[in-house]
Amino acid sequence: METYYVTQEQLDLINDLKESDFPVYKFYGSNKYQPLAIKNELDSKEEKMLLRYLGGDETIEFKVKEQLYRLWRFDNAD
Repeated sequence: METYYVTQEQLDLINDLKESDFPVYKFYGSNKYQPLAIKNELDSKEEKMLLRYLGGDETIEFKVKEQLYRLWRFDNAD
């Protein structure tokens, strides 16, 4: 299993793409997914892994690399 860490915004876009009928077409044809494009943040290896993931490869997963906030009370509760 290969794990790639992305921001929460990128993970939301990846999940949105995964649920669409034509994810690769939407990825390259829409400005909405520019934060995922190789020109901005993903290197070529990550883009290949994203395309494999969108194609149905179950050995790849994406996780959030940084949480937006933590709830101190829940973390320290018994």
